[in-house]
Amino acid sequence: MKLIKIGRTEGNDLVIKDDTTISRNHAEIFQDDEGNIFLTDLNSSNGTFVNGNKLEDSKILKKKDIVKIGNTVIDWKVYFSENKAQKIKDEEIKEKAEDKILLEDLPSVNNISKNNSYYLFIIPVIISIIYINLNYGFNNIFFVFDILSLLFIPSIIAFIISAFSKIKFEHSLSILSIIIITAQHFIN
Repeated sequence: MKLIKIGRTEGNDLVIKDDTTISRNHAEIFQDDEGNIFLTDLNSSNGTFVNGNKLEDSKILKKKDIVKIGNTVIDWKVYFSENKAQKIKDEEIKEKAEDKILLEDLPSVNNISKNNSYYLFIIPVIISIIYINLNYGFNNIFFVFDILSLLFIPSIIAFIISAFSKIKFEHSLSILSIIIITAQHFIN
């Protein structure tokens, strides 16, 4: 519930001294508990107008109504910005914000920082190169194809895992590369 008294004297909530057509206690705007906003003329000398029509009784103001008191147009919406619809919208925003989990609130699952995770791409490549060198040596041209094949299968699986879960691609690739290289070593 909110009440704003408008007039020329200091006892009003909205004092307009420079307009001589405004009475000492000219009008009041009242908001009820349901969010309805009423404008009432307090028997002023020059009247109160809503959309160019002189106000006879109290009137419920609508969103686009223009209020003129004396020769002054009042931007009444500024004083009643928290109407019923706005309160409901604010409550919905608060509820949605409470539902969100902030990154800072989550426990740390590993000690790898975000900036250093790109180094994990190098691990499978180095392991693949060492494995191929031990089996073939670098003199054989086919070691390039073996490295690519050793990285291709883990890359595809890591991509699928990262697409459907929260596990990072780099982490999946590193682990899968080690598993596949180990499995291939024992097969040969």
